[in-house]
Amino acid sequence: MRKTVDVYLKDCLVASYPVVAKAIDRPTDDDFIERIKRQMRRYHRSEDIEAARFVVRGVQSGSRP
Repeated sequence: MRKTVDVYLKDCLVASYPVVAKAIDRPTDDDFIERIKRQMRRYHRSEDIEAARFVVRGVQSGSRP
C-alpha cells in the first residue's frame, strides 16, 4: 500500500513523503503520519512537528481509459 503524506507548516507545503506499508498490516492514515513524524524528528524541532498539518493521500497511478 502506497500513500503520500504532505506536511504543511503555517499553511505552506514543506515536504511530501512517499510511504510504503504492507497491506496486510492494514495501516490507517494515523499510522502513515506517525511514520513521518518519526522521520521528521531528525531534521525538525518538536514544536514544528506539533504545529504541522499532515494530509495523507493515495498515490495516483497514470490515467487509464
